[in-house]
Amino acid sequence: MGPIWMANLAFGHGELSKKSGWMFELNQRTPESEWLVHFWWERLLEDDTFRSALATRWAALRASELSNEAIIDRIDTHASRLNYAGALDRNVETWTILGKKIPSNTYVGSTYAEEIAYLKEWLTDRLVWMDAELSGSF
Repeated sequence: MGPIWMANLAFGHGELSKKSGWMFELNQRTPESEWLVHFWWERLLEDDTFRSALATRWAALRASELSNEAIIDRIDTHASRLNYAGALDRNVETWTILGKKIPSNTYVGSTYAEEIAYLKEWLTDRLVWMDAELSGSF
């Protein structure tokens, strides 16, 4: 549980670009990271009741609002709204970063459509990994 404004790092950018692995393991993987991940995540996962509840909740969410279809639809809806409202054009005019490597990105798309396609692919692959991890057998 971290600050909501750090959600930009949750979708395949920077230190979190791998499609596998948990954020709570970051300090073990990257001890030089400036991000401190609190101890309670490992402690919670030691508890069988918590792990069982986590697996059950994940399965329920994946069958509904976190299904691949629901997530892809939400991305398409937001992308369409941003395009329709002209926000995409204003963003591109203000921040000329398309096609350029910036510090936190691991993928460089030359168009907005390429960036959206990458996001969808990355998320789908990440969800496959998470499904296997949270299937109740961990």
